[in-house]
Order: sequence, then structure tokens, then C-alpha cells
Amino acid sequence: MFSHLGWASLLAFVLLTSSAFALNSQLEGSFPSIAQEPAEAYDRAFPIHLGVCLASEVRRRDLPREAGYGHIALYLRGACRDTSAAIPQLKVCEADAEGSESLVSVNNYLKNLNWVVTTGRAFAFHGGLAPNENLNAERFSQAVADFIAANGARGVQIHAAGMRDGLSETDSFAHRALGYDTATSFGRHLWCGKLPIPPKAMERIVAYLNERNRTYANNSLDYQWKLFSNNCAHLVHNALAAAGIWGPVEIDKEFPSSLLNIAVPGNEFVRFIERGNATAADLDPIRVFKDSYLRSLLKEIDWIPLRHGLLLETIPFHEKNELFDGGLRVRFLESPWKPRDLVGKFQTFLRAPEMNSLEANLRHFDAAYRAALKKTIELREQSRADQQVAQAKSQETMEFHEFLNLYQDYLDRQIADIERRAQNPAALPNKSRHSRVGNESPTFF
Repeated sequence: MFSHLGWASLLAFVLLTSSAFALNSQLEGSFPSIAQEPAEAYDRAFPIHLGVCLASEVRRRDLPREAGYGHIALYLRGACRDTSAAIPQLKVCEADAEGSESLVSVNNYLKNLNWVVTTGRAFAFHGGLAPNENLNAERFSQAVADFIAANGARGVQIHAAGMRDGLSETDSFAHRALGYDTATSFGRHLWCGKLPIPPKAMERIVAYLNERNRTYANNSLDYQWKLFSNNCAHLVHNALAAAGIWGPVEIDKEFPSSLLNIAVPGNEFVRFIERGNATAADLDPIRVFKDSYLRSLLKEIDWIPLRHGLLLETIPFHEKNELFDGGLRVRFLESPWKPRDLVGKFQTFLRAPEMNSLEANLRHFDAAYRAALKKTIELREQSRADQQVAQAKSQETMEFHEFLNLYQDYLDRQIADIERRAQNPAALPNKSRHSRVGNESPTFF
């Protein structure tokens, strides 16, 4: 079986397979609610943003229980469905435009597409259901009809296994999607990490997602969901990679090579929050410079994901429910060789003030930005002196000096933005470029 593998590949296979089955940490049961910034207030403060949404498993009473690793989806505010396209496609649009809130999701029943999209936050998360309304068969049927009427099923084909007896393909898809990929609170508990992004980052994400759906729809190539190499977490990870946040993972690799590119919803969520919830050490100019993805983002689109505005939002499972059960699970994959306590990290994020309050978030990042700015100014002065004395003109030295100039300007403007938001949380980003060398923090709210 392994005769074609080299010793290094064989060792990687043994280690990864053992890690895949040895340690699974999980959350199970009722998930506590957390104090959080209202969605409407966040939308006013950061009109264009993305949300990486981790979701618990689904326990629908008439279908088999979903795998405990749960699900992950991508929420985009500032991206609309392209209604001129025959299949689900997106386009960048104004954040306050109709249909500018899009939930992108992947599932194993899809045939001619990698992902489906629901526009409109109220339906995407709640299926139009009021908080105290009972979800029964009649109300579910109404939500199915509303979803189809809004063209939510337009252009979607599903595998034979997803068909329901006596229903058309469109009706079968809608019945299967609700509670799983749309109207998510019917069957899932969600945690969304929301991060403000610039239009250019949104354009990159939209272009990647559109290409993924065209890959299947235009080439008569059926989408095949694969646990190890092409699942919901792979799409979310690679959409963020297209924006430049990190590197991509390969998809559709054959076993055992696929084990080198595993993507797990819970793991990806924790990784995303870690990428954006910066400390002063994370924003250290030398550390940012050595991160090729951050350095490229700063140079190309004047943005890095370690920034203020990363907040958590929970969308709880709808408790008044006759069709779906609670007692839900989310699992995280831990390596036995280097465990990271991902459940502990996740719970820490849920409790962190800077993840749940805009005021606390601005305080946190104001201090981190100012520490990074102080270090950047010191390094610029040192860099000038080194150049004058040694006349250093190496490529790396010149790139570092250019980076320091860009980074100081960037930090100046982030601090300026926080100062404006301290007086008015809905203020637009400040374009001021004068340097803030001092350590005086603004008074918040």
C-alpha cells in the first residue's frame, strides 16, 4: 500500500493519521450567550466587513445527525448576489445597498457549485423567524417558499442523495438547506468573528469565490465534497488567502497527501481570530516585516488584518423548535504532538472584553498601535543612521526602510481613526497623515 511513498512521506502519513484520530477536543451542550455589540451598531461603525462564522452541528429530527466538527461559513457585508448570472455569483456593492449582506456556505449535497449564497441578514441567520416564534412544520414550509421566491435556489443542482421523495430538485434543495446553509439558527448555533476590510480585499474574495463556482458550473465538473481535501473550511480558508491574509491550502489532493492540507471549521475559526486580534507584540514592526503576507498587504492595499474592529457576534440556536434538537457540538482537531488547547483559546475569545465591546476593542488596539508606532519610529531613526554611516544599500535594507515608512504612516492613520471613533463610533476612517509620536490615549465615549 505504501510502496510508492518515500520515508518522509510515510512518516508524515503516520503522524497525521495518528493526530487525526487521537485528540478531538469539543464543546457540547448549551452554549452561553455573551454580551456583544449590537449588529446594527457594528454595521454603522464598519459598513464593509467580513464574518468568519463557526457553526455547531445540526440535529434535524428527520435526518441523520451531522458530524460533530460542525460547519464554517463566510458572511460578507458589501457583496451582493449578481442577479444577471445564471448561477450564484457575487459582485462588490455599496454596503447599504439592498442585498449587500451575503452568507456563503458549502455542503456535500451540492453538485454544480462549490457554494451557495443567501442575501439578507434576517433570512440568512434567522429564516425570517421572530425571536419568540415557534418553528414548526408550517412555519418551516413558509420559510422554504420565501427562500425559493427570493431566488435562493436559482441555478443550484444537487446530487441524487440530496433529493427528497416527491419533491422537485428546487424544493429538495430548499428543504435541505434551511437550518444548514441558510436560516442557520433553525439548526445551528453560530459564532461570527467580524473584521473590517477595505474594498480591494472584498474584490479579491469575490473574484476567488466566483471562480470556484464557475469551475464546476461551466465545465460539467461535479463538485464532490471531501472530508480531508474539499470541505467548507477549505473554501473559507482559501477565500481569506485570496484576500492575502495567509497562504492557501491545496484542495482535491489524493489520500494520504490530503492529510497535509486538512481544514477543520473550529481550527480555522481560532486561527482567524488569532490572526486579527493583535497584541503589541503581534504589531511589532520587525515581526510584521518578516510576515510576507502582512508585508505584501500593507504595500499592495494599505491594510493588514491585525486591526481594530475585530469583534465576535453570536447567533444562537432557535430554542422554540419542533424540527431541530439542541444539545449541539463543535469539535476541534488537536495534534497529540503539539496540542494547542483550542477549546480553551476559543473560550478565552468569548470572554475577552476586546472581542465583545467596541469601546474595549478600541482601547486595546490604541495601546497596541502606540507601542508599535514608538518602536517603528525608533527603528526608522536607527535605519537612517545605519545608512548614513555604512551607506547600506542592500535590497533587504532598502525594503525594510521602505516598509518602516509605510508602516509608520499606516499606524498614524489607525490611531487617528480610533481617536475619531472615541468621539463618534460611526465616524468614517480618518485620512489624516500627521504623525502621532506621543503616548496620550484618547478618552473613550
